[in-house]
Amino acid sequence: GNALLLSNGQTIKSIQDGEMTEFYNAAPFYCQGISRTRKNEILACLAKRNEGKILRLDASGKILQKIQFDANGHHLYRSPTKVSESPLNGDICVADSAENSVIVVDKEGNLRFTYRGLKGDTFSPFYVTHDSFGNILIGDNSHFRIHLVDQDGVFLQYILTVEDGLYSPWGLDVDENQSLWVGTLSSKIWMVEYIGQ
Repeated sequence: GNALLLSNGQTIKSIQDGEMTEFYNAAPFYCQGISRTRKNEILACLAKRNEGKILRLDASGKILQKIQFDANGHHLYRSPTKVSESPLNGDICVADSAENSVIVVDKEGNLRFTYRGLKGDTFSPFYVTHDSFGNILIGDNSHFRIHLVDQDGVFLQYILTVEDGLYSPWGLDVDENQSLWVGTLSSKIWMVEYIGQ
């Protein structure tokens, strides 16, 4: 609805009409990132001691889905930091800072692919988002650049790099006009119209 959600350690808080209430208590996990889906559900990145999971919550904070293990029972995530849902097929895309990878599962939670940057390069993803075409945009803090990857994990291009003056991308979002907004630790905000490049 109209509530603002924020994560505060082990608790996700809801702020509406000036009132702050507890939306979801993740203890003993810590919430490292939240996002809203097109259906107004919440995806939350939870982590503790090299163990992570993604929760899908409804508007009241009830758990609808938990994504934690692959088909072989192995942990999918160690330290999920940010999550985004594809507007096309419902894929859930997660930046995992401990794994230095972006892990993509389908809407049922089955592993589709893992993106680890380009071969031979170091890769430190902290933020992910999608555009309306299903492309994945990834903020890489290893080399200060934004990766554009298609919905099947194929690298398309860099949107911004350190050569453009980008330093430490620390927040990504795509608006309704398909412009990319990038926040940085250097207190600079970028707005990039990348479609059609």
